[in-house]
Amino acid sequence: MLADLSDWLSAQGLSTVQLTDEALQEFLWARRVAGRRVGVSGRAVAPILGFLRGLGVTPPSTVVVPATPQEALLVEYSRYLEDERGLAASTVVHYLRCARLFPASLPGH
Repeated sequence: MLADLSDWLSAQGLSTVQLTDEALQEFLWARRVAGRRVGVSGRAVAPILGFLRGLGVTPPSTVVVPATPQEALLVEYSRYLEDERGLAASTVVHYLRCARLFPASLPGH
């Protein structure tokens, strides 16, 4: 995985300093497009990313902490759609739009 990440960064003309959350998602997407079925989720690269961030050679995560339980659930659902299902970003946006409506239709909290 580390060798693949290094090769991808080189091919993109990037260094580890430029390995943002967005760049990492592009790397994972490139693995999926290449037909990889293993190591295509954020969870798969988390140990490598944690190590690199611990060394201070990659920027810290820019992930926003959800403010409400509903937002937290939507963040987890989004991660599932991207990482486990491998859906395109536009599809994830559409699914999240629909998912936001669901809790509002339930009685009570």
